[in-house]
Amino acid sequence: MSDIPLDPTSARQPPDFSGLLTKVWLNGEPLDGAHHLSINDRGAQFGDGLFESMLVVNGQCPLLEYHIARLVAGLELLEITVSQAVLIADLMTALEYAAGFYAQRFKLKLRISRGNSNSGYQSERSLKANRLVELTPLQYDFDTLQDGVDLGICDWRLSDQPSLVRVKHLNRLDQVMARRGIDNLSVFDGLMLDQRGYITEATASNIFWLDQQQQLHTPIIDQAGLQGVMRNYLISFAQSIGVTVTESRLRPEQLTEVHAMFISNALMMAVPVNRIKTQQAVIEFSANDWLQTFIKQAIQALKL
Repeated sequence: MSDIPLDPTSARQPPDFSGLLTKVWLNGEPLDGAHHLSINDRGAQFGDGLFESMLVVNGQCPLLEYHIARLVAGLELLEITVSQAVLIADLMTALEYAAGFYAQRFKLKLRISRGNSNSGYQSERSLKANRLVELTPLQYDFDTLQDGVDLGICDWRLSDQPSLVRVKHLNRLDQVMARRGIDNLSVFDGLMLDQRGYITEATASNIFWLDQQQQLHTPIIDQAGLQGVMRNYLISFAQSIGVTVTESRLRPEQLTEVHAMFISNALMMAVPVNRIKTQQAVIEFSANDWLQTFIKQAIQALKL
């Protein structure tokens, strides 16, 4: 999960260095006049492909193994042929560039489409995949994020597609429409429901919550949504320290029973939720020492 804008409630706006430090590569070559993305690219035409958004700090990607594993699994499912060696070479090119800017945090976005085709939905087996790597400075205000954020609840619901919950495919229309529905609210992100009315994720992040018995939960993601790499890491980290994360169902009307909540994705790691704004009420969450300690330990274990 990724691509969340700056917290709209924050007055602090970091300087924009994106024009100076942004680098883009297409199929291993710098994107310029000689190397450009075709108008027949199937990713642009149909969302026929997948992507990963990765945090890079000091030339290192803390969740690299998780991203590569999901990429490889997604490419296999979509039957797009790109060798793991080529993927790693693309990523290493970007990481080596980022290493030249100490302490600058980057977003590394790797997009892979099935290739170029003008044959409609039908695609030839011989197509050569396009790989677009974009490295841009992160614009997050991390100090503000750790103070907590507000969420809304989106009217637009996630489409069911059980086969794709482990794939970050290029078709994000559900998220785009859901986000448009809360743009007039002063919230950082919005909770999305599946077709049965269960809270599944936020538009660009996964969620975790503590119940009144101090048990840690995260939504079951089996019919819709995305199993994010940070979500997977947090579940694994919790298990390593003896904490059980229960995958559960949660409806909006049950939010009043939640003791504390945080959201997560690969770029912002984990961020506490202060309140949720619904049509009926504003649900407030107080700071929870155990949850804050858990978040801090999980992030420290990544050795950022």
